[in-house]
Formats: sequence, C-alpha cells, structure tokens
Amino acid sequence: MIAELMTALASQITGMTITMSMTSPSGAVTAPAVYIGALPPKDSVANQQDFPCVIVRPVSGTLSRTEIVCDVHFICGAYIATDSAADGVSAVHQLADVCLGVMASPGPIGDKWVLDRQNMSWDDGSSQQASVPEMGGQPHPFYFVTIKARYRRSYLDHI
Repeated sequence: MIAELMTALASQITGMTITMSMTSPSGAVTAPAVYIGALPPKDSVANQQDFPCVIVRPVSGTLSRTEIVCDVHFICGAYIATDSAADGVSAVHQLADVCLGVMASPGPIGDKWVLDRQNMSWDDGSSQQASVPEMGGQPHPFYFVTIKARYRRSYLDHI
C-alpha cells in the first residue's frame, strides 16, 4: 500500500515537471528527475541526473484497526551555476510549488490515500551550508526544500 502511494505521488510530480526547464550541474537544461526514497547510487545508472530533482520519501507511519498513516517528505533539490542565492531559492521553490500542486489536487491519491491537510509543513534548507544526505551529501550551489505531508487511508477500504 505504501509503495502504491509513493508510485502515485512520483507519477503525478513527473507529469507536472516534464515540461520544466532547469539547469543540471553538467550545464544541460533538463526537466527535474523524480526518485522514490533517495537518489540512486552513482554507479547504478549511466548518465544519472542528480539535480534538479524531487525525492518522494516515506519516513514514518502508523497502522491501526481503522487506518494506515504515512508521513511523506518531498525533498526538492536544484543546482544554480551562479553565486545568486536568490536564483537558487527561486529554482528550488518552483519544484516545491509543483509538490504543493500535487497535494492541492482534489480527491484521493492512488487507491484512496487522502492528504491530511492539518499535518503539512516545509523547511527551507536553501540558506543552510550543510550538505544533505538524501541529496548525496552535496554542498552548495545546491539548494533544497523539504515539504512534509501526512497521508491517510482507511484500512477498511483495503479489506
């Protein structure tokens, strides 16, 4: 059930970012890549694109007699070749806006998962100099934002 949620979220984000044009560290202009969980290992994919990207990551959850809850982080990462922090913040927030757009879509995600609108937040890591493990430990000029959301699904719907 969690895999189905991750796949549905990644698919919706991919559909909304496919026409975006952002710069990769190699200088190529490309659409953001979308990954589930984390960036793939460096040697697993030829010509792997790390940035720009969105990582959809399940981080915790609960299961009760009536529902399943899954906390999801959307980690948005962008690369900016200039020294302009404003450009970096703008680029990464374009990706964050896409994730927020997916969250704002009406109706359930995947097979009956519903966003818990009371449990959403985001952290802007753009001004932090520390590297981010989910982003391969890369230092700046990489910018990131993490959006935190909670999805719920009635357990009785699955029986």
